[in-house]
Amino acid sequence: LGIDASQLFFKDGSGLSHDNRVTARATVELFAAMDEHPAGPWWFESMSISGVRGTLSARMTGPDTWGRVYGKSGTLNGVITLSGVLYH
Repeated sequence: LGIDASQLFFKDGSGLSHDNRVTARATVELFAAMDEHPAGPWWFESMSISGVRGTLSARMTGPDTWGRVYGKSGTLNGVITLSGVLYH
């Protein structure tokens, strides 16, 4: 997809390691690449959307964020995470 692999570090394949790292730039580049990719519509359909569906359906429901945050959330031993993009 043309994303610079130096922006990515995965300690494990499950995504559960505290040592996994992905830069914000790599996340934005991934969203941009998937916007042009043939599988993009299905990939976006897998995302939670703020105020609309999934784990973000009850979060970020204000007028500035409702329906504009696409992301994935997760938990790991007392840590709650959110990764995604706010479309403005």
